[in-house]
Amino acid sequence: MMSPDELATLSFKVGDMVVLNPEFCTPDGNVYEVIELPKGARGVSYRVKNVSTGSVTRGRAICFMPANETDKAIVKTVPFKEHLVAGDVVRTVGSRWGKALGDLYVVLGSKNDDSWKIAKLGGDDGRYYNNIPRDMIEKVDVKDVLR
Repeated sequence: MMSPDELATLSFKVGDMVVLNPEFCTPDGNVYEVIELPKGARGVSYRVKNVSTGSVTRGRAICFMPANETDKAIVKTVPFKEHLVAGDVVRTVGSRWGKALGDLYVVLGSKNDDSWKIAKLGGDDGRYYNNIPRDMIEKVDVKDVLR
């Protein structure tokens, strides 16, 4: 348990490994890396990235505490997903996709590497789908499709 004096002086720098502080948050067993410090004189939120999944979140310094060596040792590895660019052909995968699995789509773009904008290959009355998570699509080799 951290004393009020320790909480008042708590600060992190970019690259520090942290975990959620059980006094203020429900621990999730993940390790986070500080990627951005609070901005400006009134800034209080740190941006942290989950080292296992790459998802980004933010919180005040009191929500985090330094990760110990045991926490750092249990960092999970995530399988590499090939980067997508506009024009890539992808296939839908995963049970969360509400349409027919395995249909082919073309990548229209993304705001970040976590969510993508796709449209059905061959058209679907001008429809497209926004914010499709990367784990719901897989890149397809066009040579395999043409066989």
